[in-house]
Formats: sequence, structure tokens, C-alpha cells
Amino acid sequence: MKSLKLNPIDIANYIIWRHRGEDYFLTHLKLQKVMYYIVAKYLKDKDKLLFEDPIYKWQYGPVIKPVYHQFKLFGKSKIKEPVSYLSSDSNYSGKGDFTINFVDPEEICVILDNDNEFKNIVLEVLKKFQDFTAFDLVERTHNESSWKDFESQILNGIELTYSKDELKLANI
Repeated sequence: MKSLKLNPIDIANYIIWRHRGEDYFLTHLKLQKVMYYIVAKYLKDKDKLLFEDPIYKWQYGPVIKPVYHQFKLFGKSKIKEPVSYLSSDSNYSGKGDFTINFVDPEEICVILDNDNEFKNIVLEVLKKFQDFTAFDLVERTHNESSWKDFESQILNGIELTYSKDELKLANI
């Protein structure tokens, strides 16, 4: 990845952008699992994480919280278009002068699409899982030792995250 500082929503938007208008049924839950595998594949191939945010071990498998909160309103519906979000250079404080800027997802997606290493990894993962349902992917992640070995803790509400080593062991 070049010098562009990414957050998980940029990656999620790129995945959605690549398949808008196609018959690729991407729900909020499937988006989380596909992103998990993209992060794992990128880490395996490039020995780098795509972003700094942790990936949590939740009841239904891997979750990236910013993506969860940004896209949860879609529920079981197909996500059709990338979404904008507040830029980190916004400084709204509730008082006085403030600046609110939104990230242009189209601009970020075009930049990401020009990064062939990134794009090829994303497309490889998306192709591999295109015929999987969200719950197929949930089951798949639940069968990996990095989730299964901690199942009782996860189901008891203990908030755990995937380590780099566990991501490298993902069944991708």
C-alpha cells in the first residue's frame, strides 16, 4: 500500500464499489467476514496489516467495529453503494467555529483500484467467497482454531481480538 492512510471503512467501501451493479450479494455480515479474509491474506502475502484497528472475535465471527457501526443499519439487506464518513480533519466540538469534512469514497476507491497488489488480493478473496452466504462464512470462521479455541469466552461476552499470528493462520 502506498502512502495513503486507510481505515477499515475505506476497505469496506472498496469491496462494495467493486461490485456495485453486479449480482454479488454483500450483506453487512458477509462484508465483515470477507474483510477478515482480505486482511489475513494481505498480512500473509505482504507481512503488513491493512489498517491499525483490531479485528474482534464476536459471536458471529470476526468483526471490525468501525465497519460494524457504519454498515449495521443495512441489516440483512444488500449493500449497494459505498458510504461517506466524517474525515479525521473535521473538528466539530459543538461550540464556536468548526469544520466538518466528509471523505469522498469514490476518490479513495479509484486510488485503491490503481494499487494492483491490493486490488489483486481483494479480487482473489472476493472471487473465492462469492458463492458463500454470510452464514457459510460465519461457520467457516467458527471452525478456525483462533475462534473455536476461545468460543466459551466469546459467547460469555469477553472481548477478544485476533493477533497477527492468528490472522496468518486464517483458512484463506
